[in-house]
Amino acid sequence: MMPPVVSLQLYTVREVAKRDLTGTLHALADIGYEYVELAGLYDQTPSDLARLLNEADLKVSGAHIPFESLRDNLLDVFQPYQELGAPEITVPYLPEQARSTPDQWRETASKLEMAADVAMQQGLEFSYHNHSFEFEAVGEQTGMSILVSETERLLFQPDVYWVAVGGEDPVQFLRDLRGRVRSVHIKDRGADGGDIEWGQGNLPHAAILDTCAEIGVRTLVLEMDNPRMDPIESARLCYAKLIEMMTPS
Repeated sequence: MMPPVVSLQLYTVREVAKRDLTGTLHALADIGYEYVELAGLYDQTPSDLARLLNEADLKVSGAHIPFESLRDNLLDVFQPYQELGAPEITVPYLPEQARSTPDQWRETASKLEMAADVAMQQGLEFSYHNHSFEFEAVGEQTGMSILVSETERLLFQPDVYWVAVGGEDPVQFLRDLRGRVRSVHIKDRGADGGDIEWGQGNLPHAAILDTCAEIGVRTLVLEMDNPRMDPIESARLCYAKLIEMMTPS
């Protein structure tokens, strides 16, 4: 089995990318990144963004799209990311009106499963990325338990930091989703409970990475919601620590 590749969710560097997308992409490539995960198209056409990525020698590991876009023609929604070579499309968040009651969670699960069906027909994979609210009780279940039980083709993109914030064990959560995970979001939890650069916090790093390998994860996506330093330096530290942990001693 091939080891997972390392990617960066560009949300991490959103502020510098707004000012200088080209420079940001080249800076990430200089760090050693070969893949990025998109969070939008940065006011570029797909062909222009593809050119910028190609010039920086970066490939697309996946893309995040808003839940609200599932109301639109899904073929049109997916098309730009197909053009960019993204194998996986992910919904990263749910508005409150999609997750307040068990019935809303079931309706949300149905919409996500329908999107997964369309994606599969287009040769894509479709997943859902968690935060912590999915682990809160709604009736006698949790939002996450409804999403898992009410879907079959929907994949999941566990965020190990948010799983821990939600009170769950990231390692066990990964194991429970074996067969339904292609990519995992990797960020650490600081002593203050906030997210911190990978390797600087208190999550069980080795166990998480071993489990990702065990269940066949394809891509480890580094991310910081709120970098504690310059975003490029944050991306550099995360990459260096992850590569160090992945390198046999």
